[in-house]
Amino acid sequence: MGPLQLALEIVTNLLTCWIPLEGDHPMEYTDSIKKAKQHPLQQTLEGLQFGLGMVHMLQTLCQFDEYYHQQPPPPQIYDNSDDKENPICTDVQEAIGKTCACLSNCLLSGILGGNDHVDTAEDRMVKTWQILMQCLVQKLATMTTTTAATGTSSSVVTDGLTSCMVVLLQKQRQGSSPSKAFIRKNDVQVVSQLLLTTSATSNKDTTPRMGIETQRNAVCILSMIVLSGVDGVGKDDDYDMESLVRTLTHTFVNVLLSLSSSSSSSSSAMMSSIPVGTEILNAFMDWYGQDDFYPHVFDEWNVLQAIQQYLAKLQPRQEHLQSVIGPEDEEILYNAQRFVEYKQEQQQFAK
Repeated sequence: MGPLQLALEIVTNLLTCWIPLEGDHPMEYTDSIKKAKQHPLQQTLEGLQFGLGMVHMLQTLCQFDEYYHQQPPPPQIYDNSDDKENPICTDVQEAIGKTCACLSNCLLSGILGGNDHVDTAEDRMVKTWQILMQCLVQKLATMTTTTAATGTSSSVVTDGLTSCMVVLLQKQRQGSSPSKAFIRKNDVQVVSQLLLTTSATSNKDTTPRMGIETQRNAVCILSMIVLSGVDGVGKDDDYDMESLVRTLTHTFVNVLLSLSSSSSSSSSAMMSSIPVGTEILNAFMDWYGQDDFYPHVFDEWNVLQAIQQYLAKLQPRQEHLQSVIGPEDEEILYNAQRFVEYKQEQQQFAK
């Protein structure tokens, strides 16, 4: 796996050079993509359908990972008798993580490949999403089995898969005609499961423990699914929009309240989970910052009170907070306070 991982790292770094800067004007963004596509190496990668190759390699590696979890190796394969982790699985999972990083950069730099005479770029995006979702469902089942057998589970695969999903949804929303619906009700349920299965409640609990990155990605994915529906993306979907918003709002409020109710003895755990909390705050602001966005759901699930309770829990830790969070999370927390003030003014005006 060593040479494969090295090759993936090299290509991932090369692709980084062709990713347009986040702050680019739409015209500059388009120019960056056009210039990148004129580069001989990128044209070669496109001709090789490199992006789609990454998708299929990822699918194969995930199948390989599942197989080795179902077929435990002989005892002598372990370097340390106290370590129940299968070194082959560890290598495969690391390769999956690097493949996901490479695929994300393929998506960001516009290299997915394919034949436009056979299928459209949108069709290839749909196929990529479906494969990522299949891999995620497969990994969740494997993680449950692994947790039951060893009491531990690795989230490196779910981190990588969900990161790719975030990038794919971002690209879909940036598309000129992102009209095809490829997110189904079951997909929402699977991603929600990532957010809900956060920790084991007992020694016999077989619930997979997801990493913070996976949980944050899950919130981001669910938020963008809602925003895509609001933007009119995916009119052929099989879920009711208001029902989806109500369910996800309830889920996010419960997670936020659980983070707020952490005891002082688990303050370190709360600090480490801030990326999940801030992503939920960001989702609520994106949704309910629009005054006509299901205001009755906002009131029904006491979203404002949940946000206030979470911010109040963080208040005594302000000094420590600044040393552990990044500028993006810091900005979200600041905006959340302004959001609370705005909603409070609205409520007073309504009276």
